[in-house]
Amino acid sequence: MNPKQALRAKLREHVESQPVDKRKRALKQTRRKKAPLPARMIAYDFETTRIKAGTPRPLYITAYGEGRDALHLESDIRDFGHLTNILKTYFLTEEFKGVKFVAWNANNFDAYFIAAALLACDEYVMRPYLTRSNSLRGLRVIHRDDIQNERATGWEFLDGMAMLGLVGVSLEKFLDNFAPNHKKLKGTIDFEKEEFDSTNPDHRAYAMRDSIGLFHGMEKAQSILMEHFEQPLAVTMGGACIKIFKSYIPLGVIVNTPKDECVSLVRDYVMRGGYCYCVKRYQGPVWKYDINQAYASAMREALLPSGFSFHVATGVNKYAETYIARISATNPKNKIPFYYRTETAGRMRAVFGVTEISDTWLTSIEIDQLKREGWKIKIVESWCWESSFQMLDYVDRLENGRITAPGGPSGPQGTVYKNVGNHSYGKTVEQLEPIEYVLAAECPPGFVPYYADESEPLEHIFYRFVDDQEPKDYHQPQIGAFITAHVRMVVRRAALISPDTWLYADTDCVVFSSNVTKELDIDPKRYGAWKVEEEGAIYQIIAKKVYAELPDAKDPAKKLKRSAKGLNVRKLTPEDFDGWFNGTPPVQDQVQRNNFVSVMQGVEMYRSQQRSGTAVEKT
Repeated sequence: MNPKQALRAKLREHVESQPVDKRKRALKQTRRKKAPLPARMIAYDFETTRIKAGTPRPLYITAYGEGRDALHLESDIRDFGHLTNILKTYFLTEEFKGVKFVAWNANNFDAYFIAAALLACDEYVMRPYLTRSNSLRGLRVIHRDDIQNERATGWEFLDGMAMLGLVGVSLEKFLDNFAPNHKKLKGTIDFEKEEFDSTNPDHRAYAMRDSIGLFHGMEKAQSILMEHFEQPLAVTMGGACIKIFKSYIPLGVIVNTPKDECVSLVRDYVMRGGYCYCVKRYQGPVWKYDINQAYASAMREALLPSGFSFHVATGVNKYAETYIARISATNPKNKIPFYYRTETAGRMRAVFGVTEISDTWLTSIEIDQLKREGWKIKIVESWCWESSFQMLDYVDRLENGRITAPGGPSGPQGTVYKNVGNHSYGKTVEQLEPIEYVLAAECPPGFVPYYADESEPLEHIFYRFVDDQEPKDYHQPQIGAFITAHVRMVVRRAALISPDTWLYADTDCVVFSSNVTKELDIDPKRYGAWKVEEEGAIYQIIAKKVYAELPDAKDPAKKLKRSAKGLNVRKLTPEDFDGWFNGTPPVQDQVQRNNFVSVMQGVEMYRSQQRSGTAVEKT
């Protein structure tokens, strides 16, 4: 028996003594038995009054589809009653059942108008796809009579940004890349100064082009996803990519769902976001380095837990490669703060420990790193997995497909490959709520009114508990936790190269006041390697996610990189950043959007507010 077989045998002894919850599904390689059909899509778009405090009024709607789902719609909108009739006549038809109606940034704009219009019609019920924070991910519309039919076919109103994982990308930029023959019309209307005018033929052409271009762009993106991964577009890129991820899990690997106690520890302590830390305010030359596709490469480099998990009451099983452990640690010589979560006074809080890490749970990836640094670690207890795996072939394919893509890594194929890698594991940490919300003119059978914090029920919002809602096989938060832990440790190792000149880190980047290029694994293309982003450029580093590149007299035309968390960075001047650096943050009057649920409760879509930049001490 070789060492690996002995390790598996020892772990199996522990596993066999553990009771298994037969209801929980295991994650393993799953591939399609037949070729999938592409998602049916029609693009649509609203033109509205200008954005300001209150709720904009929809003025004009366009929609475009081809082939089986052909549609060419251009129409004024007199009022919401008229919009309801337009939706019933042209969208919610029998022939369009199963169609995804797609708008760009719809979850933050267009879907609000769709929902408001359909609330006036008692024929339909809307199921919003909501995150735990009530952020909208799309709308599903069904006939009221189908409310108890889980398989009823309806219509979906979705967001192209979310479907492609291109949040923050403008429609103009998307069309330039994915639909260059249908680019956004420029110079037609200045929404900062004028209103949309449906009597102006140029304005109408502008509106129609948005829908036509979006349709062709979405079709192009889907064709790449279908050709290279046999996967149609879904409500979100994460929803599509988890299926791709599952198809590339190595044969023989089985990821069993841990016990509830272990899952709770992973969610509460172990699963954390990217490492973000600002050492101090600084003005001067910087050297900035980014990891190429950090999270995709982590799937290839990190040992991810698989098989069954088991509890060890004292310490760690010596045969375990992957585990989470409850620890405390000290290192009086450490200079790089370590990010962890701990419970204080009954509440979980994030801590950046320098010389001490108090009671917390960490992954084996993090503990191994701390041991190499010389931390004295006390392990109290642990949860161990019987085996581990890596997504080697999968990430190799993602990397090669992007590097060799026609049009380069930023072209359509390269962009799709990049986003597949970025969104592959996100669904593993998803947490389902045992509750279903619907929007309707009247309360559907089996639902009850939603009261929130009010004494009176909220109009049009109803809910029911879903007692039999089981997690999906891919709901394995330990996988996401180990992937994110790996990236944090890569960033940490980079910061440790020169602790005294390290200035800043954010998720997949590090910034120094000295040149450490020779100390890093540099390759501008290879996944997991570092690439040089700045070499001696002059920056002001002010706080987390607050920095500004200063003008270069040798290159006055250079586009300066700036970030201002919570503020509109385009409206900030160099003088604003100077004042901020010296301790006086700028203040902006802003128009902010309220979340979808609030608006459906009757709150205005946009509100005015005054917001200050991140506070820093005056110098």
